[in-house]
Amino acid sequence: MTDQTPDAGDAHRDQPPAGAPYVPPAVPPAGPPAGPPQQADQAYPVGQPYPAAPPPGQPYPGGQPYPGGQPYPAAPPPGPAVAGQGVPTGQGVPTGQPAWATAPRQPWRPATDRLGLAAMVLLGIQVPVLLSGIVNDSRVLSALDARDYEAADAALGSSSSTTVLQVLLYLVTAVVFVVWLHRVWTSDRSDPALHTRSAGFAVGGWFIPFAQLVLGPRALRDLWNGALAARLRHDAWSGAAPLAPGSTPPSAENRKMPGLVKAYTVFFVLSFLGNLATRSWTGQVNAAAGGDSLNEYLDALRSAVSTERTSLVFSVVAAVLLIVVINRVRGFTRRPPA
Repeated sequence: MTDQTPDAGDAHRDQPPAGAPYVPPAVPPAGPPAGPPQQADQAYPVGQPYPAAPPPGQPYPGGQPYPGGQPYPAAPPPGPAVAGQGVPTGQGVPTGQPAWATAPRQPWRPATDRLGLAAMVLLGIQVPVLLSGIVNDSRVLSALDARDYEAADAALGSSSSTTVLQVLLYLVTAVVFVVWLHRVWTSDRSDPALHTRSAGFAVGGWFIPFAQLVLGPRALRDLWNGALAARLRHDAWSGAAPLAPGSTPPSAENRKMPGLVKAYTVFFVLSFLGNLATRSWTGQVNAAAGGDSLNEYLDALRSAVSTERTSLVFSVVAAVLLIVVINRVRGFTRRPPA
């Protein structure tokens, strides 16, 4: 048996030469030695089965519950939109107002005020034309009462010419009026918070039979309140004298129907109904004209002319009131000098 104890010569050979720097011996890493790496194509070591996943609800070792059987927490609600960041697809930004109420306002154009003035002038021209129709109808009734049928026929012919002129003036006035209304409605001198409909519906409502009796005056109400609110806000910002001291400004919660608009609505409805009644009586006149009874024809003619005259009176009052309403709204859209 050979002695393996190192002698002094061996110990001397293990020492570094003199003057060489000291190099510490390599220290093995702590922990168990790492085995050879597992290759992807190698099978799982034999004798070591795959660990079975604990069933949902069963505790981990240590008493901690396994979260597999618990539902995922609900996603938090989306936060407010941040400037510069887009809105997720399919999600809108709630504003509490319809799209037409938040649409950009058009800059005010002086031509809009001139359109309002033109509408007032056309309505003013209608007034004497309507008054002439009232005079002609009165002449017809007087001739019928006097049984002067030739004078009655002459007055009826003049009344027919007046009716044609009334229709032409009405069409031109209606076009100018609705263009003015639309421009004021969409301008920056009308507060959209006071509007209850879009500009297109405010204009189109005047041309819907029977519904125009409600939609038309409501459009005038919104136009009045929107222009007044914008004017009061401008006066407050600019320090100008208040337009109506002590009055309650209109708001989205306080949409009052102005007194002038109420009065116009009454006579507008009466004029409309009077026109319907006149057409009904005119149909009876045409039917009686083919009959053999002169008295029946004269009675129907007298009723038709009398109804038309009353309707024309209502139309005159409605035209005058509409002139005043347009003029007031024009005043709201004006801006006093600073």
